[in-house]
Amino acid sequence: MGYDSLIKAIISVPKDELTIHWGNGLKIIGTRDTIYETNNGLDEDDNGFLEYDAAVIEVEKIVSKPINDKGSIYKWLQKRKSSFIEISLHDDPPSMITSSDGSIIWKNE
Repeated sequence: MGYDSLIKAIISVPKDELTIHWGNGLKIIGTRDTIYETNNGLDEDDNGFLEYDAAVIEVEKIVSKPINDKGSIYKWLQKRKSSFIEISLHDDPPSMITSSDGSIIWKNE
C-alpha cells in the first residue's frame, strides 16, 4: 500500500529535531521515535474500519500553546502521562512540519 505523504516526509529526514505546527497554534519540537501501523479501533468487519500509519514523536518542548481547546495532541500533553505523541493524517493532523533549520519538510494541503 505505501505510506501517506506525512509519514513519507517524516521518514525522509534523519532523526533530527522537527518542529511540528498545528492550525490551532500549537507548536512543538520533537524527534521521531518510530513509525507503525495502527487502526481507528473499530472491528475489522465494521464498514468504518481503517488501518493507517502513524509516527511516534518524543516531545522535547512545547514552543507555543494552542489558541483553543480543539485537538487531541495538546490535551494528551497536558495530562503529562508521557512525552510521546502519535501523529497521523487521521487524528488531529499537523498543518506543517519543519526541520531544525526552518526548511519545510511537509505541509498539509
